[in-house]
Order: sequence, then structure tokens, then C-alpha cells
Amino acid sequence: MRIKKILLVIICLSIIPTLIYPITYTPSNPNVGTVITFRTTNDNYGHSVDWSFGDGTTGSSYASYGEITHYYKNPGTYTVRADENYYGYIHETITITISEDRYITVSPTPYVSNRQLTITLVNAKSPPIKWDFGDGVVLGRGRSRTGPSTVTHTYTNPGSYTIRAYDYNGSATVPVTKTISVGNPKRITWTPKTPYEDQEVSFTALYFRSSNIKWDFGDGTIVRGSKNVNHKYKNAGIYTVKAYDYGGDDNFPASAQIQVREDPRRVIVTNPNPGLSEPVVFQALNFFADAVKWDFGDGFETIGPPVIVHRFRKTGVFKVRVYDYEGNSSKVFETTITVTTKPSHASSLVISGLELFFKNNNKNYLIIPNGVTNVMAKARIKYEGTGILNAYWLIDGHPYQLINRVLSFGQYVEFYLEKIPALVVGYHTISIAFYSPKANFEKIPDLGLFVSPISKYVKLVLPFDKESFALGEDIKFSWRKYPLAMKYSFMIGSSPKNLLEGKNVKKVFVNKTEYSINNKYKEGEKYYWRVEAYDINDNVIARSEVREFRIVRSIATTQEKKREDLLSIGENRYLLLSFELTSQYVKSNSYYLVRVFVNGNKANEFVLEGKDLKLIRTSVKTRKGVENIIKLKVYEIHKNRLKLISYKVLKI
Repeated sequence: MRIKKILLVIICLSIIPTLIYPITYTPSNPNVGTVITFRTTNDNYGHSVDWSFGDGTTGSSYASYGEITHYYKNPGTYTVRADENYYGYIHETITITISEDRYITVSPTPYVSNRQLTITLVNAKSPPIKWDFGDGVVLGRGRSRTGPSTVTHTYTNPGSYTIRAYDYNGSATVPVTKTISVGNPKRITWTPKTPYEDQEVSFTALYFRSSNIKWDFGDGTIVRGSKNVNHKYKNAGIYTVKAYDYGGDDNFPASAQIQVREDPRRVIVTNPNPGLSEPVVFQALNFFADAVKWDFGDGFETIGPPVIVHRFRKTGVFKVRVYDYEGNSSKVFETTITVTTKPSHASSLVISGLELFFKNNNKNYLIIPNGVTNVMAKARIKYEGTGILNAYWLIDGHPYQLINRVLSFGQYVEFYLEKIPALVVGYHTISIAFYSPKANFEKIPDLGLFVSPISKYVKLVLPFDKESFALGEDIKFSWRKYPLAMKYSFMIGSSPKNLLEGKNVKKVFVNKTEYSINNKYKEGEKYYWRVEAYDINDNVIARSEVREFRIVRSIATTQEKKREDLLSIGENRYLLLSFELTSQYVKSNSYYLVRVFVNGNKANEFVLEGKDLKLIRTSVKTRKGVENIIKLKVYEIHKNRLKLISYKVLKI
């Protein structure tokens, strides 16, 4: 009986087919997108197998050897599971690694902003591709978020960007990435921007990666040098300059066009036919350097400024040669001088007066920020007779620009100094020197130009520029509050030069935007004032302009004629005051400004015609029980200036 049971078991086991085998797959080293065949058995029975591929997808197979195919969209390691229910629940698992053979290429190099780049997803499996360029641009936002496997893109700004490519119509969850560094585009800068012939031009190669640059200046000159080179063009024209990185190995040179203008330089002579030992003024006009070489042809050579005076000690014909760049210029400028024993001309010209002022503000002083050159000086010369005027503008005592003009049958002539060079921070003087004829007055006036290192200004309020004050009158100065100012310095001086240089001036520090002084200044004198603002660290952050005021004596007499009570409200009392003004200087067809102050505050202001000025009536508000100080000031309005003619003080 026992033998029968054993045989039965053997028979049963022999007729049960193999249910499931370890999972196998081919190919053995799959990549993303590779079609993989999975198998669970090696017999030919049909089995029902449920598959889980570890990437969120499933499948079923009912075929010979339990085969099924699958591909992965993303690289990584996955656990594959097979479940069989043919003779009961049986499962098997296996681990599979999916490699990445896709990668992104970007060209051309180097990567720079504002240059179109070609970007390719190599070995893309199933385009179209979703592209994210890392700068906020995703290809196909809206209806289509995908594109081909090769696209183009331009980055507008330098920086580091990570490019992401999502395969399988954008459904891949793990993108293929590439991080690139986008730099500034290589470019060429130069100064001056529009040079002249024979003028040295400084070129700079910006954002180049090497210091070995091949330069092609477009005029046939090719050199190898550093990122900074100099070059001179012999002829005017438009040239294309190219700079190649890595000594010329770069296939993408930076290029620029430069315009070269005709040479503006020339030599001007005040008198090409002088007498023996007569001074001759030469000017090297529009020369590029601050110093030039002068060869006067009489054996005297020197390196000096562009304007120079020379006397020839012997007669004859002399060829004067001038060289730019202290004699290092390849170009020579020539002029011929014929010297005779007697002066070549007689002149009846007499210079009898000179006015100088800045056209910017119509004053003889001016404050400008450092680097500003749009300053215009004006000279108004009074003369008599006829003849040739030879003079030159001086800056800090040095000749700067020549004046050469034939004057005849007039009284006044005006000249302008329209271009002033950039000057260092500090105080500078501008004047005129007359060489022929000599000025018929002792003192030559000058202009004061203060170059400030600060470009911010404190705005002054009162008093107005060139306002007049009576002797003994208190003066209140005020200005606008400047942002971040912690305190102010108030300065008064007797000259613009002293005030601008900060020498021999009265200087006080205040924490508010006003300051009052007890007027003890000299009658008939001019005084100047200005303000500086300081930050919390005691640094000057802003400066004001310079204003002028004058101390004058009243030329008109003012008498109080009548005082009437108008109204009393609480502590306030309103009065109507009448004044009579008498003066031989009051003009009936002129206009006058009347100002009334009560206890230091302006209470009323109005304009009267001269014929109505004899009787002045004004209302004022006073305080009961205290002494009130009433001040009446009358100004003549003349050429936008206020000239004080009367000052009256009442105590009520």
C-alpha cells in the first residue's frame, strides 16, 4: 500500500509543468529607449503572467515562454516583478539598470550673450522634445510645449544656465541636462571715438579669454599684441577693425567700424611779417598733445604749450616747424615768417576796457562738478581806433587760446572761450592777456572757476542773489533741506575766491536750514555766501551756489504818517499803517518792491509804480501786550536786481 502512495506522488509531480523561472531579459545592457524582452520560463506552455516594471507601468503576457517587451523613458535602476496565477500564486523579481546614452550639445563656442546657439539632444528617442533653457524660456509655451531634437536659442544676459530636455514628447520625468556659462560678447572699444588722422587711438579688447590678440586695423596693418593696443591712421576714412582671440585661432573675431576724420591741426600766427625783436604769437591749433615741439628756424627749439610767444633777433625768412606729441609726431606743420628791420604795420587801436563773465550764469565766478567741460567764458572789450588785436585766453596763467581780430570803427567787441579742458578739483582762474596793443588800464580782471568733487547741490532760498541790505539790518539766510544731511556749514566771505577756497571766511555749523547774522558789515561793500551739507560721518555730500549781497545806505526817507486800528481778535491786533516816502531818486516810470516784516517774518509784499510810491499803505498783524518790530523795505527793480532805497524800523 505504501508503495502505491509513493508511485502516485511521483506520477503527480511528473505531470505538473514548471510554473515560473527566474526572469531574464535581453539585451543585457539596455539604455533609455531600448526595447527590452523579458522572459519568465523556458518551456513552451502558455502562462498568464502579470508584469510590474518598476517605473509605474504594468503589463500582461500569455504566450510561449512568458515573454513581454518594454522600454524605459528615464535612466535609473528598476525592480521588475512577474506574477503567475496558473497553478496558484507564484512571483519572481529582478533588478535592471537603464543607462543614459543621450546628451546635449551646444554650439558655437564660446557661449556669449546675444549670439544664437544651436542646441541638440543627441540620441533622442521619441521627439518632439520639451526644452527648458534655464532662463525662463520653455520651448512651445501654450499649445505646443515641445520642439525638435535640434533647436536654436539666444541668451540675452550673461550667466550660468542649465538646459533641460524632456524626451518622449515631454513626458519623460527625468530630463537630460547640460549647464553652460554664458559670457559677455567680445567687443572692441576705443578712444577717442572719432579720431583724426595721425591721432593716437587706444583700442581695448573686452571679454576676450586670452591676452594674445591678433589685431587687424583695417588699413593694412596687422599686429599681435595684448588686449590694449594703440594705433594711428594716416588717412581719413572708415575702417573695420577686427580682433581675434588666442592669437588668431578664434574663428569668431570681434569687429567694429571706426571713422577717422581729416587732420584739424594747423599753425596760426598773429603777425607773419614782424619787425625785428617784435613779439609774435604762435598757436598750435587743435593739436592732440598738451606739449608740442617748436623749431623757429632761427636756431631756437623748445618743447612748450600750444600757444607761445617768440621774438626773432635777426632779419630774414624763417621756416617754423611744429611737431605734435612733444616732437614724436610723424607729421610736421610748417609756416613761414619774414622778419624786417621795422614793424610791418602801425596801429591806432587802443584797448580801454574789459569785462569778463561766465555765460553759464552771467557772473565772474562759477562752480561746476568735476569732469564738466560745457563752460563758456565771455569777454567784452572796449576799444577805440583801428588795428589788429592780438591776445590770448589764459587758464591759470597759461596761454590757452589765441585771439586775433582786425578791429575798426567800433566801441565794443565780444569774444568767447567756448571749450574749456577738464580741470582738476580746486580753484582756477580764467583771464585774457593783451600783447598787441597793450591794455590801457592797470588791472586785468579774471574769472574764478571752482571745480567741485561733488555733483549734488543745496538749493538756496533767501536772500536773493545780489540783494541789498541796509547798514545795521539783521539778515536771515535760508536754504532747502537736503536728503540725508545731518548738519550744514554756512560761510560768508568778502570775495568769491576766498569763499570757494574756504580761506578767510566766517564759517559756522548749524543743524537747521537757516541762519541769521547781525549786520555789522561795511557800507558799500559786496559779500558772498554759500552752504555745504554734511552726512552722519561729517562728509560733505552737497554744495550750494555762491550768492552775493550788498550793504547800502538808504537814499530815500520814510516817515510814518498814520496808524489805524482795524480789528482785534484774541491776542492779535490788526493795524493799517501809512508811510510817506520822499526822495529825489524815485523815478515815476520805474517799479519798486515793498516788503513789510513783523517780528522778523515777512507779512506783506507788493509792487508799486514810482508815481504811486509817495504814500505807502499796508496792514499788519501784531501781538497784544508785547513789543512788535515792524520793518519796511523799499527796493528799486532794475534789470532783475533789487536795489534797496529805503529802510524803516518801527517799534509798536
